[in-house]
Amino acid sequence: MTFVCSSWGGSFLTFGAFRAHFYFSLPRLMSLFLLCLPLVLYCAPTHDSPEQVVQKLYKSVIDNSFDSFVSCFSVKGIDQKHLKRVPELLREMFDATHMKLQCRGGLQSVETTVLKRETNVAVVSVRVTSVDGWADTGTTNLIREEDGWKIDLSELLVLRF
Repeated sequence: MTFVCSSWGGSFLTFGAFRAHFYFSLPRLMSLFLLCLPLVLYCAPTHDSPEQVVQKLYKSVIDNSFDSFVSCFSVKGIDQKHLKRVPELLREMFDATHMKLQCRGGLQSVETTVLKRETNVAVVSVRVTSVDGWADTGTTNLIREEDGWKIDLSELLVLRF
């Protein structure tokens, strides 16, 4: 049996040569898989840490992505009375943060440190620095939901109302 491979310059390749060149036995494939697995696991992005949620929040502001910004927050524990105001509050927070960073020349860095992490609760220290040197430091409370870590909006609402 003969194959013509135009991508290889139209040269002729016999089935035996093809098999010898591209044939991998199952033990060879398993060895290759096991060698590559740690690299794949190390490089695979995970979005399930409190620090990554805070980083995503600021990236959303820089990218002007309100939907991504909103996905960082949890509305768990917010009563019906305040739930109606959540979209308005998030829009205000997003616009104010976006405008402030634009006026400061943009975002230079976001440094996060986990101060406390339990099964369903985390507290992250955040230091935001703008291009012009302005910096702000604070803490962010997060809760773990079924789909990952989220910023606890209920505490922000208590401060707001």
